[in-house]
Amino acid sequence: MRYRKIAFFVTVLAFTGLGVAMALTNPPRSAYNRYATKRLTRYLKQNVCPQAPNILGNDLQGQCIDLLKENQADIQKIITKNTKQSNFLFLSLYKTELSVHELLPSEIRQFVSPQLLPAYTFETVGVFQSFHTYKAQRL
Repeated sequence: MRYRKIAFFVTVLAFTGLGVAMALTNPPRSAYNRYATKRLTRYLKQNVCPQAPNILGNDLQGQCIDLLKENQADIQKIITKNTKQSNFLFLSLYKTELSVHELLPSEIRQFVSPQLLPAYTFETVGVFQSFHTYKAQRL
């Protein structure tokens, strides 16, 4: 009986310690915005820019990568605007919905219908000062 009480108190103490650690290391929204900007930029560089065609000698692939480098702040603003956060003290859930149309420069965006370009949703959990994207889906 005595060992059961000790085991019970040790278990309660361990779970309490884990809960406190999770609450103290729940990453803030600003960290998520930086994380999502880096992930999105890397994805676009690896998967979208290489598909850009060369038109009349213009290297659109190189221009695409340059646009991504030059517009990190704008990409982060778009992510911030399109993200909903649910904070549960111990962890946070983030849902980001992005349309490729929003990522286009305004000079090009006005000539392209939003319905012609794909949109995506991403779901991410933030816990222990890190992020894990568990769902990425094209809408």
